[in-house]
Amino acid sequence: MLIVLITTFVSYIIYLLAQTVDQIYIHALKLQNIVVYENEHYLNFSSAHFQILDLIMQKKIRYAIYCNFYIASFEKFENKVSNVIRDYIFSSVASDCYNNITKNFDNAIFFKPNYKTFGVFIPLGNDVNLQIDKNKDLLKLFKLFQSIKNVFTIKNHKIKINIRSANSIYGIHSNDLDKLSDFNNYLIKNQATIVDDFNLIAKPNEILLDKNKIRKIASLNEVVNLNLHTTLYEPIYNIINWSFEGYYLNGMINGEEFDSSNFKPNEKLIDDMGLSSLFLRYISLNSLKDLSRKYSKEIIQKLIFVNYDSDYLSSSEFDKDEFLFKLKNLKLNLKNIVLNFKMDKEINNKVVLKNNIMFLKSNNFKISISNFGTELSDYGLIHCYEPDFIFLVEEVSQHINGNEFYKQIILEAIKISEKIESKIIATGVNSYIIYKRLKELGIKNFMGDLIGSSSELKLEVPEELNYLLKK
Repeated sequence: MLIVLITTFVSYIIYLLAQTVDQIYIHALKLQNIVVYENEHYLNFSSAHFQILDLIMQKKIRYAIYCNFYIASFEKFENKVSNVIRDYIFSSVASDCYNNITKNFDNAIFFKPNYKTFGVFIPLGNDVNLQIDKNKDLLKLFKLFQSIKNVFTIKNHKIKINIRSANSIYGIHSNDLDKLSDFNNYLIKNQATIVDDFNLIAKPNEILLDKNKIRKIASLNEVVNLNLHTTLYEPIYNIINWSFEGYYLNGMINGEEFDSSNFKPNEKLIDDMGLSSLFLRYISLNSLKDLSRKYSKEIIQKLIFVNYDSDYLSSSEFDKDEFLFKLKNLKLNLKNIVLNFKMDKEINNKVVLKNNIMFLKSNNFKISISNFGTELSDYGLIHCYEPDFIFLVEEVSQHINGNEFYKQIILEAIKISEKIESKIIATGVNSYIIYKRLKELGIKNFMGDLIGSSSELKLEVPEELNYLLKK
């Protein structure tokens, strides 16, 4: 009997211990799933989607805002302040956002995707405006972010931060929470270059196109190492002002210039892979980025000539807003940018090309055409481009002395330029003899080995060169 009682008592003790351990484990899990900022709770990301899905099932939610918000340029902010100040500001942002959002939206779930990003899932009503950028709840959320305290005075030092957000709509963009998270993460990664838009809304089709572009660039990188791209500045000399009119942006990869015979095998392989358009656009943008990084807007007062792709410009893929946004982000004066197109390249849709050229001109871009004078030059394109500048093909300069045929090409080019009010630029001016003959025929702008090229922007004409060219 005593043995039975002892056995029962021990079993009861073991049961109580097991229950206690189980309760402690459950409580520990709950604590693990909560991050505390100023007594406001944000779920850890590992459990957030489960909680959100549970809410969706319970409340039968059809639409909701899936938002990630964060302190802009967080790495710079983190490096400039101490850990104590960082945590204080971080907690203030977390607390303010929680309080403001919960006052204005019901059933919101807050979570932490990572240590520098916050998240919130906000259920919406069933009557949702499908024109997302005009959705009243989303616009209300953006206004709430603007009201968050963003100026802190600590020990007489003023610290200002900006809150940015990336947003997707559950029920419209996707019903998969992981996909919505991917959309937002993509926006956040690409928002590093954005200056004006503090709140972005996902556009899945555009994100997909951009991801495809990234894959193509990876394929392109297997042919040529894009990281080794160097911009070459080829000055254009003007004999009216005896100075540089502007600079043509050429380039090279691993020491091989794009217009050299050594680069031809790479060029053919890129073309065979259907990546010529992407390569040209990538190099053009990269050259302008390089220019913007090296030199301030005040220094660059001359014209900047850069090649662009007519195939892309004459297709429905050309995104006017995206193009403008990228160029404006470089902080260059658009009035000084001259987009250059080859005259001997076939055009798929001249109407689309003409419309897009007019759009570019209306936004202060200038246009130039090159390879004027070849057998394949399509002179009907002059009407489409309405160029401000015309580049003569190098062959004209190289055979100008003692060749009547090329003389006539120059004289005809001058007539056309006067009629459409554009300027002629001679290329391949590699010797003083060529320069002198072209000058006699009425050419006023020159580019070539005689004028020079460099990986650095030369703002002034060297004295010895000016002395030679004035003779």
